[in-house]
Formats: sequence, C-alpha cells, structure tokens
Amino acid sequence: MSDFPSRTSDQFSVRFPDGMRDEIARSAKANGRSMNAEIIARLAATSGAKVTPAESLNVQQHVWLSLYCAGMSDGNTTLEQGKRFANSALPLALARLKELA
Repeated sequence: MSDFPSRTSDQFSVRFPDGMRDEIARSAKANGRSMNAEIIARLAATSGAKVTPAESLNVQQHVWLSLYCAGMSDGNTTLEQGKRFANSALPLALARLKELA
C-alpha cells in the first residue's frame, strides 16, 4: 500500500482556459493550499461532494494539527496544554516552511 493514499486516487487531466491556471495558483497560495487542494475545495463547494478532512485543510491547519499531535504524544499533556503548544510553535514552524520553499 502507498504511503500517500492520494497516489491511488482517481486522476483526470484538465485543460484550463488562458489565465485560469494562474488565477487558481494565486487563490491556492492565498488559502495556503496546493493547487490540487484548491481545485478540490472549489469542486466540493459547488457540487455538494464530501471531502475527507485532510483534503479540506490548508497548510497552516495541517501544521497546527501536526504540532498539536506532537505536543499530545507523551500521554500526560492536557488538551489545553496541547493547544497552547501548537499555538505558540505555529509561527516558527510556518516561518521554517517558507525558508524551505
């Protein structure tokens, strides 16, 4: 089984009218999502299709959730402590992601 379930998802090639790809790229960046996630979010919003939670999260939300889970991993941390850890570490983690991009 693939480490990335999206690798086994259905795929469909699309030809965009002039300028649409750039507009989607701008929107995706503004929303902190990949272009694929932006397209899926738009399709889901207009079709009523349900998407999994992971498909609907933007980058910032993914990072926050990862930090929260890391903060909770010891089994002794309260929910509030986990939230505080994720909230305090988020700006640094996002800055590091920008450096790596």
